[in-house]
Amino acid sequence: MSTPNSFPPIYDGTYNADDPLVAPWWIPGWTNQNPKNILASTSNVFGPRFPTNLAFVNIVGNYFDSNSSGVPGYLTLMMSDNITVQDTVNSVTSYYRLPARLTGTTNNPTSFSLNQWGSGLLYLNLGYLNIEVFATDQTASGVTITTDSGNSLYYFVIEHFPGGRTYHIQVPASDSPGPVDIETLIVSGTVNPYKYDPVFPMSNMWTPEEEYNVIAPYSGY
Repeated sequence: MSTPNSFPPIYDGTYNADDPLVAPWWIPGWTNQNPKNILASTSNVFGPRFPTNLAFVNIVGNYFDSNSSGVPGYLTLMMSDNITVQDTVNSVTSYYRLPARLTGTTNNPTSFSLNQWGSGLLYLNLGYLNIEVFATDQTASGVTITTDSGNSLYYFVIEHFPGGRTYHIQVPASDSPGPVDIETLIVSGTVNPYKYDPVFPMSNMWTPEEEYNVIAPYSGY
């Protein structure tokens, strides 16, 4: 394929006039776009009836190698349990069901595969983590959160890159709005090495507790 300096048509920064087909998600009006190419929100998106008095915390982190280069990769945060939020405003009580999901919103003004909003992948940008996370205790007046198990809510974190870790964090509402470094939120005694598999980097993200001390099918080492 020829690659002149900057002649159109160019899609995704690549000259592809000689390509036989253009990927459908680059066609104007195409509705089922590849999620990695959809611009991400730079703040939390509240639905029309979602309570606006809930606390979110800005979490940051720095990941570098010994040559001062930013580590590439992403984190996932999985809720430890399903929760029910009770919110009472002007003597009217409403309930909101929040099933356990990958969570967190990347704060970044551009996409370019740095966040893939909605997929749960929290990408590092030149080694820097900058995300918004739902507080695990919620202390606003009239608000209570209850897990299905009755245990405290936490997030199970996986660092999806070689040398990454798995651990728990709790995110107190008192840290809102932040920023707060993720290292200060780690629950003592929960840190374990992540058996990174370059062939299957997402691993078993939906049941992350199974990642403890599990040897991946191919370790890459």
